Amino acid sequence: MKEFILSNLSRVKEFSLATVDQAGEPWVVAINLCYDDQLNIIWHSKKDTQHSKHISNNPNVAICIYDDFTDIGDFGFYAKSQAYEVTDPDELRQLLKIRFESKNKPVPSADEYSGESPDRIYCAALTEAWINDQSKRKQAVDLSIFLS
Repeated sequence: MKEFILSNLSRVKEFSLATVDQAGEPWVVAINLCYDDQLNIIWHSKKDTQHSKHISNNPNVAICIYDDFTDIGDFGFYAKSQAYEVTDPDELRQLLKIRFESKNKPVPSADEYSGESPDRIYCAALTEAWINDQSKRKQAVDLSIFLS
């Protein structure tokens, strides 16, 4: 299952991130997909966007990664996650490296994503996940397969 998920995720360019505001109203946004080897989802956003404000008040988010491939058909990956703004300097440098190197871009300084800068790096640590497999059946993913 791990190989199936990773090989298909590597083909997808965007994911949908769902958040909720303080009144419990939903919000969804499309974001460029990037992830680390433990399947933490990493993205760049301005700290004043709706979804960034929502995450600062409620870290519970949902993620949908979907595409329709000509060779396998529909691929869907769905997850519940705990999202956060990355503030730890070491973690920030590490995630900037992962995010920008995956896009074949120069890695910026952590100063560009902290302090007075409006730009931030966010991370969503998956807590539960499901996929639609090739038989179009939704099944739970054992996330521990990404820890080794």
